[in-house]
Amino acid sequence: MRIATKIMESIRPLINRAGYASAAYLESKEFIIQTSADLIDFRSNPKSKNDERLLELLKMMTVFTVPDHSLMRMGGPNDGGYIMSLPKNSCTAISLGVGPNVSWYKQMVSLGHRFEMFYPTIWRPPLKVAGAKFHRIGVVGNLEGKKNLDLRQLSDLRVLCEPYGRNLILKIDVEGAEWFSFANSTKLELDNYQQILVEFHDLNKISDESRWDLMRKAIANLCDSHFPIHMHANNYSKLIRFGNYWFPDVLEVSFLRKTEVSSRNIATSVRSQFDQPNCPELPDWNLEGLIYAWNRK
Repeated sequence: MRIATKIMESIRPLINRAGYASAAYLESKEFIIQTSADLIDFRSNPKSKNDERLLELLKMMTVFTVPDHSLMRMGGPNDGGYIMSLPKNSCTAISLGVGPNVSWYKQMVSLGHRFEMFYPTIWRPPLKVAGAKFHRIGVVGNLEGKKNLDLRQLSDLRVLCEPYGRNLILKIDVEGAEWFSFANSTKLELDNYQQILVEFHDLNKISDESRWDLMRKAIANLCDSHFPIHMHANNYSKLIRFGNYWFPDVLEVSFLRKTEVSSRNIATSVRSQFDQPNCPELPDWNLEGLIYAWNRK
């Protein structure tokens, strides 16, 4: 007992310091987020190559509202849910990347949708989801340096699922491999998906020539067959200065297949009533300045 007491007394300063550092970090991050309404502003002209590239990507990902497709939050609050259009028919849902929060999967299965989950570095999902099938396989993109992983193209994963027709939904959160997946996919392949829910990582890398080419091709391919219906920035991510412009490094975007709609209008607001901050201890990034980017000539 004395030994345990002495150990606790010796590490308590470290615990207190860690707690203080965590609190200080949250306070500083909260201040930055609260100023994001002023920092994320696209009314001025780009002043650097990175500004121009960021603006080009964001204009390509202009968000639209659709009269006959209302948005909803599928899954739980914070980091577990996704904003999407309610699927009108039963479909096959494919998830690339599996995290500890499975509320989205459970709600999708409860609505009658078939589920296929992919993750190459774990033997089983963190939590079991009844009605979902797990594959220890990943998508080609950023794990090629690790040995003995089964990595395949997006089209190969779709075929492996033996989907029923072209009424599919894709959710992809693969820490950067999303750029490779879409850059190497054809319009014909992407047209198989009614909706595509993506978390885009590492926007700061647009300064790298090869990465920029990959990113631009990925978004161009996506927007050839789909268009964004919702956008939200992950508040766990950093706010990056690209030059004259500031923008978060991680962006969540929901895409709808163009053939699903007959008319659409540029969104007049970025925020949705269904949005939740990924980190519940911090407010959301304010992206309303994007309206000026989307309406630029």
